[in-house]
Amino acid sequence: TIQRPSPTSKRSGLRIFSQPCQDVIAQVSPEISPSSRNLLGDLCANVFVSALTAPLQQLFAFSVTQRVASGGAAKESAFEAAKGFLQNQYLTTSGRISSVAARDVTLRVAYNASIWTVFGLIERSCVAIWPQNWTWSS
Repeated sequence: TIQRPSPTSKRSGLRIFSQPCQDVIAQVSPEISPSSRNLLGDLCANVFVSALTAPLQQLFAFSVTQRVASGGAAKESAFEAAKGFLQNQYLTTSGRISSVAARDVTLRVAYNASIWTVFGLIERSCVAIWPQNWTWSS
C-alpha cells in the first residue's frame, strides 16, 4: 500500500497559504484559468513563507555553526548569541533594516519560492494523472 505524506511538511507555503492566495487571485482576476490560478497561488504563498522564514533559517544556520566553531563551549547564552546575531546581521547602527536583510530575503525567495512552486506544479500534475483505482490506505 502507498502511504500518505505527512501533513507536517516544510512546504507550509503550499499547504497552508496557497488556497487563500488563489481565492484572492480569483477575486482580482476571475477570468484566469484554474491551472494558472493554482500556479500563481503557489508562487505567492511560497514567496510569503520564504520571506517570513529567512531570518529564522539564518538564525538556525548561525546557531549550528557557532556551536561547532566554539567547540561546544559557549561564551554567552544561546538567546544572547541569537539576539546579537540578528541585530548585527539585520539592523544598522541607527536601528534601520540593513542591506544584508534584503539580500538574505531576496536570495531565499528566489531559491525557495521557485523550487517549491515547481515542486507543487509537479505534484499537482501527478495527482491529476493518478489512476483512480489506486487509493490511499489510512
